[in-house]
Order: sequence, then structure tokens, then C-alpha cells
Amino acid sequence: MSLVDEMKAGILVDLDALWSSASEVGDVHQAIKLIGDVVLLIENRALELKEITGKQKKEIAVKVINAYVNIPVCPEWLEAKAISYAIDTAVDILNRYVGKLWGSVVGK
Repeated sequence: MSLVDEMKAGILVDLDALWSSASEVGDVHQAIKLIGDVVLLIENRALELKEITGKQKKEIAVKVINAYVNIPVCPEWLEAKAISYAIDTAVDILNRYVGKLWGSVVGK
């Protein structure tokens, strides 16, 4: 199992505990909270695993969030693009206003 797959599996386990095993996100507010939870879980795990790259963290986040988010009549590849854009936006905002080490600040 690759590092990305291993970390994705661990994040899904942690996320199931946070989200009461919900399989789908029902509205935009839940989706925003989910993105925040996933990104923070990944950042906190990445602090332990120094060898994971930003690209790998984003790949994990997109896969995990896409497992929870279902946009009706939207193909999976388009959902993944939208999720990727949302993650980029959230991380950019946090980097600007909190700093590059926001995972260690916000997640505690």
C-alpha cells in the first residue's frame, strides 16, 4: 500500500468518527465543514510523516472529500475538479492570513 493510500485510509477512519459514519454531505455548509476537517486531519498527520508532499496531501484530500460529497448529475471527474479548487482556495486563504504553519495552529 502506498503512503497516499495508507494516509487516505487513516483519514477516512478518523473522518468517520467525526462525521458519525455519514456517507454523503447534504448541503454547502456541511461541505465547507468537511473540507476544513479533512484538511486539518491531513495536516496533523503530515506533521508526523515528514516525507509527504503538498501534492500528495491534496490528492488525499480530494479523494477523501469526493467519497463524502455527491453532486447530483455531475460526473466524478468534475466533482474532483470542484473539490480541488475549493481546497486550493481554503489553503490559500489560511496561508495568507494565518501563515504556512496553520495546520499546527488551527488544528489544536
